[in-house]
Amino acid sequence: AGISGAIQVLGDAMPPEDPRRPVVKEILEQINRLDRTVRDLLTYSRPATPERLELDLVESVGRAWSLLAPQPAAAGIRYSLEGGQSLRVHADPQLLHQVWVNLFQNAIEAMAGGGELRVFITGPGPVLVEIRDSGTGVDQVHAERLFRPFFSTKTRGTGLGLAISKKIIDAHLGRIWCVGHPGKGSSFFVEMPR
Repeated sequence: AGISGAIQVLGDAMPPEDPRRPVVKEILEQINRLDRTVRDLLTYSRPATPERLELDLVESVGRAWSLLAPQPAAAGIRYSLEGGQSLRVHADPQLLHQVWVNLFQNAIEAMAGGGELRVFITGPGPVLVEIRDSGTGVDQVHAERLFRPFFSTKTRGTGLGLAISKKIIDAHLGRIWCVGHPGKGSSFFVEMPR
C-alpha cells in the first residue's frame, strides 16, 4: 500500500503528456498483481473454518455470476442456470461465493472468444453443482492437477484459485473435481452435503 500510494503521488504530479506516465501505470498494475498474489497466499495458508448459515444455493451461484457478467471478457458468454428455484444448504456464504467466483473466472478465461456457460444444480441428497463451459477444455492429466497449489494452465494468475476453492469445499465436507474435454470445454463439479 505504501509503495502504491507513493507511485500514485508521483504519477499525479506528472503532466498528462509526460512520457513516463505509461511506466507509472505499469508499476501500479504490477503492484496490484503482487497484492493479489499475497492475498491469495494468505487465504490459502489460513485454515478455512466455515460459518454454517442456511443459504439458498441457487441464489448464491446466481449472485456470483451477476458480479462477473458485466466485465468485458464475459461479453460474448451465454449463461444459463438449470435446477430448482431454491435449494437450501448450510454453508458459509462468503466462502462459497469465493468458490463460485473462482470457477466462473476460470470459465470466462477459457472462453476468450465467447461461448456457453451452463450451471446445473441438483439435489435432494448431496447437492451437486456442475459448472460447464464450452471453452478450450483441459486434458484429464491436467484436470487431476488443477487443484494443487501453484499449478496453472494459464500464463496469468497465481495458481491458487482452485487450490483455495478445494480447501473451502473440503472444509464443508464436500468434494470438488474437474472433467475436461480438450477443445470442447470443461465441467467443474462441487458436491456438498445438505
